[in-house]
Amino acid sequence: MKVLFTFYVPSGGVDTLNRLRTAVLKRHGIEAHLLYLNTGSGLQNNSDTPIFTASSDEDIHHIIHTHHYDAIIATSDIAMPGRLRGLGFTGRIIFEAQGLGTRDQALETIQMGVPYLQAHCDAAVIPPTDHLLDMFIHICPWLHRFVIPNMLDTDTFAPILVDTPPYPVLAWVGRLEHNKNWREYLIISSEIVKKIRKPDYGYSTIQLWLIQKMRSCSGTCWQNTGLRIGLGSSSMFLILRCLHIIP
Repeated sequence: MKVLFTFYVPSGGVDTLNRLRTAVLKRHGIEAHLLYLNTGSGLQNNSDTPIFTASSDEDIHHIIHTHHYDAIIATSDIAMPGRLRGLGFTGRIIFEAQGLGTRDQALETIQMGVPYLQAHCDAAVIPPTDHLLDMFIHICPWLHRFVIPNMLDTDTFAPILVDTPPYPVLAWVGRLEHNKNWREYLIISSEIVKKIRKPDYGYSTIQLWLIQKMRSCSGTCWQNTGLRIGLGSSSMFLILRCLHIIP
């Protein structure tokens, strides 16, 4: 069996997800390829998975008719299923709902995509996100649904021995973007601070660590938001740390 995963660009969470699941599928006898419409930083992370970068109909037509895939999984790109049918692909097409943004953005995308899903897709793959599942159940009740959690490779992503800080650390890992809901994290941190500064815990210092995969720190907005909700206004010493993980 041979399958193809398509996405816009090889970067971020989808790039990681694709590398993990293609490796697992290979161990189970399924050959998986990746197609990205644009180049990206994730291309340097590839192992032995075949990866194509193509955006023209001519190039995509050549890929799908050369490899004769049994199924194609179109991630996030609601127009891709119709495009694939127009290029003559007759196998199974599965739409994967990843990175659809906020609840309102996801709703808009799914509502807009109903004609494409109904005409061209055999099923949908959804992460265990409550609002996405609810939308697909009510907006696309005729579409088969597979709820699959995103993968984690515990062989390579596992705890390592490090020195334990002498103070509590509340860490954020990810980009400072609206759909990542980092402001909610600061609100949660504010409530935690109120709890652990009580005499029963005896901490005089707490650190908020910002860990981003980027070369320039955008922590000013983070810090200002924290100050507005009360972080740093007490006698407790709060430090914002930007720990850059360069790809």
